[in-house]
Amino acid sequence: ALAARKEAEEIAVLMEAAESHGYPDTREDLMTWEQEVKIKGRQEGRQEGRQEGISLGQLRDKQDVLIRQLERKFGIGDTERELIRAVEDPVRLDAALDEILFAESKDAVLGKLPTHE
Repeated sequence: ALAARKEAEEIAVLMEAAESHGYPDTREDLMTWEQEVKIKGRQEGRQEGRQEGISLGQLRDKQDVLIRQLERKFGIGDTERELIRAVEDPVRLDAALDEILFAESKDAVLGKLPTHE
């Protein structure tokens, strides 16, 4: 709120100075610029939201595959499923998925995850 008020004060000072120096179109130009900034901000926010959704979907897919592969190779319990669901680092999930190919125990795979003890 303080930043917005400070910004509004600075804009008011700019407008006053521009009008006093004979730039009558400044108010209209500033309003157009402000609208462009708002539109761009909304577009960027939407894009970030879409990217976040994709990332969450990909993360969930990695978790699903790891759970399925561990279940098929070693069998896992609810605690281990919850542990995998808690991992939000795709690099760690990829490391565990790579490890499962040659692992001789589920602990070797789960050891690649950050929350495994």
